[in-house]
Amino acid sequence: MQAAFRLLCDEGPAALTPVRIHQETGVARTTIYRHWPSAEHIVDDIMIRAIARVELDELTGDLAEDLATAVGTLTFRFENRPVAAFYRATLALDDPAISPTKSQTYIGGLIEPVRDVITSGVAAGQLRGDVDQLTASLCGPLLLDHLLLGRPVDAQAVSDRIDRFLANHGH
Repeated sequence: MQAAFRLLCDEGPAALTPVRIHQETGVARTTIYRHWPSAEHIVDDIMIRAIARVELDELTGDLAEDLATAVGTLTFRFENRPVAAFYRATLALDDPAISPTKSQTYIGGLIEPVRDVITSGVAAGQLRGDVDQLTASLCGPLLLDHLLLGRPVDAQAVSDRIDRFLANHGH
């Protein structure tokens, strides 16, 4: 899977063939076909690993602190995983039935911890508004900076973004 992930990010979806993966890993092509009969299956498996659920067991009940923890999981992934490269690779998938769904699923998985905190904040009356719109207003600029503009998302930018978010949407 690491080789397939690297091929997808470095060379694009066309590289996700059993022959190419065999060349990279030495794993028999028949084994690769048995586990992943198509590039879509390989991408599915990569995505499952890439958006593995991050449990936020350190939530405090303090909305600002919990948002900082949740957004921290997102920025940790920005810093320690090739998020932008994988996202671009999902967009480059030729099959129109795959690409939009995969990229949306990927982004949804990345921002899910933030959405969970926002959902709790709305339920507790600490935030006002629609959960999806609130999640987009907090995560959207961070994703834009990282995925599309290639800007680093540092701790100060996150802190400023959370402060503005709470000032606009908190009670």
